[in-house]
Amino acid sequence: MADYAVSCFADDALEWSISVHRDVLEDWDVLQRALMEEYCKHRVSSVERLGCAR
Repeated sequence: MADYAVSCFADDALEWSISVHRDVLEDWDVLQRALMEEYCKHRVSSVERLGCAR
């Protein structure tokens, strides 16, 4: 699944994928976490600010 997802990356996501360790790109669970950390920073920080993060 991770291999397929990476093959669909374009623009910023493609550039980002070049900069991360190959192990991240080969493991779907690790890739999901890395994508959330990279592209949902604003969303996560908003939740933390509201005290809703676990």
